[in-house]
Amino acid sequence: MCIKRIATLLLALLGYIALAGATQSLIAHFVPKPNQQRYAELRVGPSNQIQVLICKDWVLEPEDMDSGQESSSAETGQDVYYWINLVGNPAASTFTNCDVHANGPVRQRPYNGAINLEPTRSQITINLQRTASNHADASGPCPANGTYRIRKITKDPFLTKDSI
Repeated sequence: MCIKRIATLLLALLGYIALAGATQSLIAHFVPKPNQQRYAELRVGPSNQIQVLICKDWVLEPEDMDSGQESSSAETGQDVYYWINLVGNPAASTFTNCDVHANGPVRQRPYNGAINLEPTRSQITINLQRTASNHADASGPCPANGTYRIRKITKDPFLTKDSI
């Protein structure tokens, strides 16, 4: 008699655990995923030249993959939205009049303003404005403006228009 009760309780407990797991998976499927925050990476070149990359991670879920292989884990990649070659004295930590390169078929334009790199190189603030040279060009803030946490500093080769 005691074994029947233990078996019944064990089955009820296992059923409850399975139901809770299925419910959690169902809720996770319908709840929107939080937006990943943009961050910056620095690439240091010869003569202490610096290139700033404004990036955002993306996550591709297994059910969205079209690879022909069965996979149960998500893959994380990185999108580079903008890169800026900083010209000037890196020790000064303030750079002005920068060219902002965008990923994609976007025309490169010069921007006036300042980019401030913290001395600890943990954060960078971009505050650039485009001034209109004629009525066809609109003036306005740079789309890369903002304060970004610097996630990584590398000596990787600089990005160019041909490399992306």
